[in-house]
Amino acid sequence: MFLKLFLIGFCLLSYSTDVYGQAITCYSCSASTFNAMLSTDTNNCFNSVTTGSASGSCGVAGFYCRSQFIITDGVVTSINRGCVNPATDHDASTTSVPPATQCTATLTNGANNPVDTTTCYHSCNSNNCNTISTNGLQTCAVNCTNRGVCDYFSGNCVCQPGFSGSDCSTSTAPTYISCIQCNGLTDTGCESATSTSATQCPLSTADGQKYCYTSKIETYDRADALKETVVVRGCTGTPQRQDECTFTSPVDTQLGNAGFTELTCTNTCEGSNCNTVIPDGLHTAARNIYCVQCEDVNLNSASPTSTCAGNLARTQCPTGSTHCISTVEYYLSDRVDRSYTYGVQGTSPGYELRSVVRGCASAPVTAACTSTSVGNLNAKKVTCTETCQTDGCNTGWPARPICTQCSTDFATDIQDGYDSCLNNPPEPTSCAFPYQGMCVSIDRQRSVLRGHTRHMTRSCSDVTVGNVCTPSVVGGATLLNCNYTCTTDGCNQGFNGSNRPIQGMLVIVMPFLLNALVQFILV
Repeated sequence: MFLKLFLIGFCLLSYSTDVYGQAITCYSCSASTFNAMLSTDTNNCFNSVTTGSASGSCGVAGFYCRSQFIITDGVVTSINRGCVNPATDHDASTTSVPPATQCTATLTNGANNPVDTTTCYHSCNSNNCNTISTNGLQTCAVNCTNRGVCDYFSGNCVCQPGFSGSDCSTSTAPTYISCIQCNGLTDTGCESATSTSATQCPLSTADGQKYCYTSKIETYDRADALKETVVVRGCTGTPQRQDECTFTSPVDTQLGNAGFTELTCTNTCEGSNCNTVIPDGLHTAARNIYCVQCEDVNLNSASPTSTCAGNLARTQCPTGSTHCISTVEYYLSDRVDRSYTYGVQGTSPGYELRSVVRGCASAPVTAACTSTSVGNLNAKKVTCTETCQTDGCNTGWPARPICTQCSTDFATDIQDGYDSCLNNPPEPTSCAFPYQGMCVSIDRQRSVLRGHTRHMTRSCSDVTVGNVCTPSVVGGATLLNCNYTCTTDGCNQGFNGSNRPIQGMLVIVMPFLLNALVQFILV
């Protein structure tokens, strides 16, 4: 026994000593997720350990050097370098220095979100040998001047609006518009707009002031007599519906308490020196189209919610706009067998929303969806765009139908004998996902015979359910199960069989005709 212990001790000593039998030295550092915006010292542990990390003796003969990496979905999320005791390290199968590289990988798939976690150990047995670095992680120049974020895969800065350059140090020249700015109380020419020229607005368009406006304010007393008229022209960041009027209380509370009221009519326009028209409340001034204007352009699985997708607020478009436009981009990866999927999307394809943009356009665009391959796996990027010509029409998913969505409620419909989804379906609405390009209705156990529970489902789908009625025999009675698929707004509201009356009739009647024919031949 004594000899065996001696041999083990001798082996440990020989593995981790230099030619003089001393303890070796190793680099020692640790860091969490690589962040190219942090100081150089913090990131040196990842890829520049020889220039920025401390080196020290292990202090005990027999220890070795190791670099440990934890990688989550291809991103290094932790690194640890230092001296390790082979008797208590990650490799329980040996008390010697383990193989140079050992990795363990696990896959978790909760809430339809697969996460791959790999832990790699790189072991070595010489002075300061634990220098292995990650691949492809780059820092950016001077932390992007705190005016952007660093893409550490390329080493390029992604600058905030208003800045450019490799380090985001270059300020983009701001854009200003010029508007007529005056008040009729102090400028007698403000109403005619002849004695006042346009001047630059105080704020740039990026800071919000990209519209000119004209307001005409009339004040009435309790007897409805016009007491004052004031015209005001200026700059604004808030577009108002053109030539619209609003009743308000006077700013002076004494006038308000005396029963005075104000009527304010406003025109807004986009472009320098455009506020020459005075609103009159008669809608004689030319008006622009109003559209939903918003964008969410940095969506992913970590930030999947788009406020723009459900935005219904419409604002005035620039002069020259004739259409509203909506564009959506998303990733899609279809599944051959969807029966195994689970989570929020249920039996749906792999999907990730990337961007939603709504705004104004000066020309129509054909409603369509196009797709391009992404990477080497089964993924594609789909872009859908559509324009329309009425105020606020660019809601919902572009180039996709709105569908009636309901299902027979067995808890109430069967008891009271009235199926609202079958007989009085709701109005069509936008589908939950932009890849759902079809409306479907599924009518189960349709029969002219009483006593059979009929079940209607109307919904959105990304796959066809066909356009066919198939018979089934229940209790000696022939029942029809009818599917209907369509691609236009609200097309799944009707009765499935009504689209194919002859087919439905033949399916029910044909068995009886065949039986009668057989009996006739036999007789």
